[in-house]
Amino acid sequence: MQRGRRPFTLATFVGLLVSSPVAAYVRARSEQSRAPLQWRDPALAVVLSAPARVGSLDRDAVLAAIRRALAAWSHPTIACTNVRLSLRADGPTSPRPDVPGVVRVVVRNDYWGRNGRDDALGRYDSKMLAVTTLSAKKDGSGEILSADVEINAIHHRWTDGAEEGSRDLETTLVHEIGHVLGLAHTCDDGDGLKDQEGATPPSCVSASTRLEEARLAVMFPEPGRRTPFVRRALSSDELRAVCEIYPKKAAGCGCRLSSVPMSESGSIRLVCLVGFAILVGRLRGT
Repeated sequence: MQRGRRPFTLATFVGLLVSSPVAAYVRARSEQSRAPLQWRDPALAVVLSAPARVGSLDRDAVLAAIRRALAAWSHPTIACTNVRLSLRADGPTSPRPDVPGVVRVVVRNDYWGRNGRDDALGRYDSKMLAVTTLSAKKDGSGEILSADVEINAIHHRWTDGAEEGSRDLETTLVHEIGHVLGLAHTCDDGDGLKDQEGATPPSCVSASTRLEEARLAVMFPEPGRRTPFVRRALSSDELRAVCEIYPKKAAGCGCRLSSVPMSESGSIRLVCLVGFAILVGRLRGT
């Protein structure tokens, strides 16, 4: 990671999501200004880097899973949004990280750490299912410049559907794409984030009626869930989030994301572990 970048880590351990018509949505925010994070232009190219096989899935199955996950958050599946996520290219080698306007999805099957190497950040926790890192402008505007999604195929086995001893790849991808678009978890893990109504979400660990409602959203990090499950459909509040944050624009009115040197950006990391949300913020370099 470049000097002057600000990593922020939100972790979600092994049990992930579920979906509901009542779960509020929560937005990730800039550490500096607390401005909500979002793309200026949500028409994004997604580049996949994955081995020939990921768990029980061959390459075609992996491509199909990511295409469905992208479609779940995109127009025309969601008619009222301007989000358009398209898989533009894929290959066995990992594209360069932090490319403005690009979402990079990398399946790690050799080294589980930032950019797949033993750098100053060290290894990720083996319980992590996935890690999403957002690179945003350092001016405090909350504008996202690029995103990396890393999938842990070293410590977890992936499949299509609910299979004992495995994780549903599409379920995790749908959750991670929510992070890519600037959404945080729907429960309070100590990060101080509020939901779209300005209320503090229910605690991720204390039983309550509100927690049961929040647990029904795809962005909920369910603690310690071991039973195989599939949850791919967005809740009504998550559909609302996409349409409120990225509303559909009139024809001919789109604006493009301008290129900004990455030295002017900060990095925000949303990490998905095996079932429970933790917030870890670190400042590296000046």
